Amino acid sequence: MLAARHLVDMDGEMVDMRPVTHGNIGNGQPRPPLLPRAAQIAMADPMKVFVKRVYEFTDEQLWGPSQMRNAPDRRYPRAGAHVFQKEGSVFKFAPDDELPSSVCKGCGAEWKEGLDKGECTTYLSPREALQQLGSEWGRARWDSTWIAMALRWSDKLRSGVRSRKAGDSAHTFANSWVLDKVEAVVISDVRFVNEAKMIRDQGGEVWRLVRPEVDRVEGTHMSEREQTSSEMGHYVTFTLDNSGTLDELYGQVRSALG
Repeated sequence: MLAARHLVDMDGEMVDMRPVTHGNIGNGQPRPPLLPRAAQIAMADPMKVFVKRVYEFTDEQLWGPSQMRNAPDRRYPRAGAHVFQKEGSVFKFAPDDELPSSVCKGCGAEWKEGLDKGECTTYLSPREALQQLGSEWGRARWDSTWIAMALRWSDKLRSGVRSRKAGDSAHTFANSWVLDKVEAVVISDVRFVNEAKMIRDQGGEVWRLVRPEVDRVEGTHMSEREQTSSEMGHYVTFTLDNSGTLDELYGQVRSALG
């Protein structure tokens, strides 16, 4: 729905803009952008650039479908104790007198007599790497780390100030899509209440996109839970239903924009 997407380079600096796909109308022609001079900022982009360099994850693993980020990468095995769940409680390999009839939450092995209690093997996934970098490091240092960065970028984009010249190190660099100034900025991955509050405090809006038939919590990490909390709902300006067609969603956005 946006006119352009903001890019970052390997140092996490914003460098360029490129078009975002809008989908096609019935005759196969691309839809006109609803915000002709808008930019998208994804707070996860500098994190993705970092883990791409460190773990050599592919673009598809990081920017592709969600299931690619969820998939364990078998290049990075980890050994640990089996973890089972019984009646809502998670615990390490249980004493013999209360062994659960369950599967290990780490490796999926089913408990049975003779199961090695010592080691199970799990594998790092791109999603876990991003979650740990974003929350257990970034937000643990300062809970506004990422939203403050995004709002600084937003100010620069709307004022026409660029942090550096476009360079060859930019991810999916497109030299022909440089925009010096935009009229609106969309931050596309707000997950925490304090992030939504900062946006509202600066006069912005918070739009929640929901798809009821597939919405679910992807695990129990804080970054997945808080975005659907009732407290987050206090800061939501519009809720868009994405259970229909792209045309229907496009119409909802048009109406919300007035």
